[in-house]
Amino acid sequence: MKTRNLLRIAFVSLMILSLYPGTALPAPSAMEIREIFTESQSTQFILDIEAALARAEAGLGVIPQRAADEITGKAQVKYISTKALAEETKKVDHPLVALINVWAKEMVGDAGEYIHFGATTMDIYDTMYILQLRASAKSMLKDMREIEDAMLDLARKHKSTPMIGRTLGQHALPITFGLKVGAWAAENRRNMERLKDWLKRTNTGILSGAVGTYAGLGAKGLEIEALTMKELGLAPPDAADWHGSRDKYAEFGNVMASTGMTFQKIGQEIFLLQSTDIGEVEEYEIMAVGSSTMPHKRNPNQSRNLIILSRKIRRNAEVLLDWMVSIHERDQISSAGELKEICLNTDRLLKSAKSLLKNLVVKPDAMLANLGKTKGLIMAEEMMFVLGKKIGKHTAHEEVRQVAMEAFKKGVTFKEALLSHPEIARNLNQEELDSLLDPTKYIGLSPQAVDRLIEETQKFRVTDPS
Repeated sequence: MKTRNLLRIAFVSLMILSLYPGTALPAPSAMEIREIFTESQSTQFILDIEAALARAEAGLGVIPQRAADEITGKAQVKYISTKALAEETKKVDHPLVALINVWAKEMVGDAGEYIHFGATTMDIYDTMYILQLRASAKSMLKDMREIEDAMLDLARKHKSTPMIGRTLGQHALPITFGLKVGAWAAENRRNMERLKDWLKRTNTGILSGAVGTYAGLGAKGLEIEALTMKELGLAPPDAADWHGSRDKYAEFGNVMASTGMTFQKIGQEIFLLQSTDIGEVEEYEIMAVGSSTMPHKRNPNQSRNLIILSRKIRRNAEVLLDWMVSIHERDQISSAGELKEICLNTDRLLKSAKSLLKNLVVKPDAMLANLGKTKGLIMAEEMMFVLGKKIGKHTAHEEVRQVAMEAFKKGVTFKEALLSHPEIARNLNQEELDSLLDPTKYIGLSPQAVDRLIEETQKFRVTDPS
């Protein structure tokens, strides 16, 4: 029996440690986020924490070893009757007390008396939240890395694919589609690094008691807390009590909000780029039926989902900021439900983004056609620099600006407008003019910038949790 318990403890420890980066143990597949927050898995987290606490206390001589062995041996949800738990919860109106009461009845001898020995409810719940959030973060990082793969593939493939760059909704200068996607990838990577930083800072639970004094655990309280965290595969405890400090959760929520906003921007951009009037990209999975009355409609779906989900995540994050303002040592006004909503919505958002970007249809011909919509006016900057070498940059700027406005008003090409001004035309090499006005040759260092982005990103990827 003892050998079997020891094997189970070792197995549980391996499973828990594998969820968190920074351990030396090999990690199995990360748990799906939707599974992390199920009632069954949440209960299992609580049982694991309570069992770790019992082992720590037994190791320090606070409770009998036989009690810790019994608690650990039955730290499985199969020992919690759903019906009995519902009845007990209705009776005591306290979910954790109800769970402990039902679980204790499954124990042999007096082992049930030593469950939750010296701890308080928030000790267990705060530690559970950390386990849940860290497991969720690991899953999110995996998805974000796969999204990064898709982005880098697109950037690499289209690093020289010319398209119009737009500022304030207007045609500005030629860029490449790879350059645009590279900017998305860089922002996604910064969010990944923020989440990795949060994981480094938020790598432990808490057992400080109701008001942070460890009074319930007694003289060995600090040792019990440290050993319990070690049993759970977490880092040593924080120096200060944080039951009344919700900044750990607020920071997590705002990293998720930032991540959501990144994908809202990407979703909105793809939403606009696939509009009928632009048509430069297209979602692979278009809604089968776009309208109940317009049979021709092919509406975007996944890009729209990114916008909707990001709005929800941002609102949840605002609630977590409010949670930071606690009355005295702890006011029990919990917003923990927002943590679950943020994780579930972020999971949906990332999976939608992954599918969208992996299967995005890029249309270089449409991009090329759109480059010509201004009839050459987007090459005004190039003309300014060419003329500036002969008449001065600032003088050239004003001359070219006037020509550009004239071309716009008359509806003629930029080339025609330039040649209609003899004082400007004589300073241009007309044989080279067509080449100078070719927008596909004015993409600057876009390909080199994409290569640099990919190279820099690879350095960060080395430090990602496996």
